Amino acid sequence: MNMNKHHTIRRYIPLICSIIWTSFSTGGFAQTGRAAGQSMIFTGKIGNYPITMQLQSQGQTYRGNYSYDRVGIPMSIAGESKAGIISLEHFSEDPEVFRLTLDPSGNMSGVWDAGGGKKVLPVTLNAMRSAPAFNVYALSDSSKPLQGRPAVRVEYEGEVAWPVGEGRLERFMKQRIALMLGGDTNRVISTSDLMLKQQNGFFKEHLDMIKDLTAAELEDQGSSLSWGMMQVVQVEYRSTAYMCVSSMQWQFTGGAHGNGATLYEIWDLQKLRKTGLKDIITPAGLKALPGLLEKHFRRKYEVPAGAPLQEHGLFENRITEVTDNIYLTSKSLIFSYTPYEIGPYAMGQIEIPIPLAELTLFLQPDFRRWLSIHGPDQSGMTERTAFPNP
Repeated sequence: MNMNKHHTIRRYIPLICSIIWTSFSTGGFAQTGRAAGQSMIFTGKIGNYPITMQLQSQGQTYRGNYSYDRVGIPMSIAGESKAGIISLEHFSEDPEVFRLTLDPSGNMSGVWDAGGGKKVLPVTLNAMRSAPAFNVYALSDSSKPLQGRPAVRVEYEGEVAWPVGEGRLERFMKQRIALMLGGDTNRVISTSDLMLKQQNGFFKEHLDMIKDLTAAELEDQGSSLSWGMMQVVQVEYRSTAYMCVSSMQWQFTGGAHGNGATLYEIWDLQKLRKTGLKDIITPAGLKALPGLLEKHFRRKYEVPAGAPLQEHGLFENRITEVTDNIYLTSKSLIFSYTPYEIGPYAMGQIEIPIPLAELTLFLQPDFRRWLSIHGPDQSGMTERTAFPNP
């Protein structure tokens, strides 16, 4: 498995998904968002290797990540269910594919196949009880705003994990997700309405762009005037004290390629607030981070010590900017640089994981206390069933 490139590929999965959209209406600005699936967490094994898997379902399609518990670095997976088999692929130089079946108790089993049969191992996954629960809502629509020119169209697809319930915790999380989708925390409307507001705004922007074009301009530009937008909010990691949620937005509004980014939030589930970098890392640690980021960038991208970083894709030979776009796993704090931030579009979203073990001396007291109580390997959740014997 090539661990060095998975985060770059990971950020292109939404773009791949955008190419295979299959359910659009042919006109109008509104469809009702529907509860199309759930956000789930599993623990289990690939062979004898313990793993954790986060999955988000929408009808027959799935997206999410899995990580080996020993390293705690998530790898994106996406796929669909056909004839009772859930196929999930991690895109890499040697593709990894899960082929799983879901039993009545909510657990899964099957095989993990790396390199097209080069290595095949059994998989057992046990569904975990998680509080709070999340439903997944979806909205997709398209419009052909120019009569007689069906090649010009605008498309929108949204998929949002939304908490179930109306307790203080659920209300806090709904407020945060509403902000991610451009809403107002003082008036949290339904996830369907939030997506519909984004969709209608995008459709109107497209219409405003094309409505004053001359017939010659329309003829010359043709289908290149089509636009597309995709938004996905999903749970990336959860424990008893912290939860990490991502918000991906991708748009194509003409040109050589679309543009997008994934933004992350860490939520303190006890204090009901967003957790920032300064809540996790001490001032001394903030000063040490540029060196640690360069060290782990070199490790991940196999850049020899002393080799100029510019020769390996970055704009500068040093990483001086510490991004606050971060997320947490059981073993790592991951720094996620959006395209063009420190490297070119071709590198995708550059994600640099730093093991929590290396940050121990730089952790704020509250965070260090949580880590010492729960340990980096424990999620604080309970199994529905015991692990099968390996």
